[in-house]
Amino acid sequence: MATQLQPAILAETLLAMLPENAEYADKLEAMMLGQEGIMYADDFPPNHYFSKGTYIREIILPPGLIAIGHRHKVDCLNIMLKGSMVLLDEPGKLTYLKAPCTFYGEAGKRKAGIVTEELIFQNVFATEEKDIDKLEVDLFEHSPVFNKWEELQLEESNLIKEGAKLCQD
Repeated sequence: MATQLQPAILAETLLAMLPENAEYADKLEAMMLGQEGIMYADDFPPNHYFSKGTYIREIILPPGLIAIGHRHKVDCLNIMLKGSMVLLDEPGKLTYLKAPCTFYGEAGKRKAGIVTEELIFQNVFATEEKDIDKLEVDLFEHSPVFNKWEELQLEESNLIKEGAKLCQD
């Protein structure tokens, strides 16, 4: 018989698993990447909105999801339009947030959270840039663990393509 953990209990359990003073989001990411049943950013593509000097990156997430963000290189505003979540804030503080809610996102920080109700979450950045690929590089720092995982995914994809080509020849 399986028991579904309440989000706050799950958050506390996850925090207890991490070493004291750890970069919790990095450790949590390392534990989760590559696990079966894990969903990735490609499963929840963001919506992008632009206005003069403003870029909004919006994501919609289902309840029960553990979401881990990339480290931000610049300050931003975070806006929760809908839903709720338990936010795991460095260095391991739990905060329950319910929409509507706006809070400051400091450069150099990462956030992780457990979505408790369908969430519509926006990051608002001051920039004139409109190229999504360039924005990804300018605004977000991917962790070494994530970069290595992406590299392995690309290698696996290339091997599969090469194998398929050999089978056709």
